[in-house]
Formats: sequence, structure tokens, C-alpha cells
Amino acid sequence: MKKLSEYKGEEAIDLLAELIDPAMEIMADPDIADMLQKRKIGAAVKPILKSHKQAVIAILAALNGKSADEFAQEINVFTIPKLLLGVLNDPELINLFSFAEQTEGVT
Repeated sequence: MKKLSEYKGEEAIDLLAELIDPAMEIMADPDIADMLQKRKIGAAVKPILKSHKQAVIAILAALNGKSADEFAQEINVFTIPKLLLGVLNDPELINLFSFAEQTEGVT
């Protein structure tokens, strides 16, 4: 899984288009947004997984260059935590989520 800064050109635009909706869904949850902004990453994992399953799959699939359906068939109880923590520990992605939340509040 690449970090956001590793995507360039049209690939970056395509990825951003895939990430916006699920990121906004997660960041619209005030408890999760607060935890992520305070960098309480571990505490955010359970509520994200319990309340935003499809958004998690969409984000992880996009970051791994796969469709959500294809990716959902491949993940398991061992791969999900590693992938999700990788995403939540990527400061660029957290900044994107924070930007998505601010944008939603403006619109």
C-alpha cells in the first residue's frame, strides 16, 4: 500500500476521487473526528470498524488499487488491522480526512 505522497498525476486524481466520499463519511462522525484530530489512533479503530465498514473497505481498496468488491473478498481478520493502522498512521491521509471534514462543514 502506497502513501498518498507516492501517487502522482492522473493516478493521484483518481485516488482522491475514490477517497473523498468514504473519508467524509468517517469524518462526519464527531467522535471519530475528535479522536483522529487528537491523534488517538488506537481508540479510533474500533468505532471506525463498527460504524463505517463499507467506508473502510472503500478506502483500503482504493489505496490497494482494487475494487471494493474484489478487496472485500481478500481481506481477513489478520490483514484488516494492519492495513487500517497503516492508513491511520499516515499523516497525509489524516490531513485529507481533516480537510474533508472542514469542507463538509462549509457546504
